[in-house]
Amino acid sequence: MKIQIAIAGGLLATGILASAASAAPIGSIPRDTVTDDAPLVQPVNGVHRACGRGPNGWHYHTRRGVRVACRPARPGFRYWTWRSEGNRSGWWHSRERRWN
Repeated sequence: MKIQIAIAGGLLATGILASAASAAPIGSIPRDTVTDDAPLVQPVNGVHRACGRGPNGWHYHTRRGVRVACRPARPGFRYWTWRSEGNRSGWWHSRERRWN
C-alpha cells in the first residue's frame, strides 16, 4: 500500500510541475518593433570547418580561425562548371541551365 501511495504521489508531483512549466508566460516582442527590414535573428559568419559561402566568398576556417578559400563539392561529373555572376558564384549545369 505504501508503494502505491508513493507512486501516486510521484506521478501527481510530476504532473503538477509539468503543468506549471508549460503554463509559464512566454516573453513576446511588441509587434510595432518587428519589421521586414530588421529581422529578429541576424545571420553571422562564425568559425566553421565546412566549406560555406560567407561575406567574402566560399571559405572555411581552420582550428585557429584562419580563413581558407574553397569551393563546395562538385555535384556531378558532366556539364557542371564553376561560374561567377556578379555577387553569385557556384556550380552551374550548362545543359539544364540551373544553379546547384
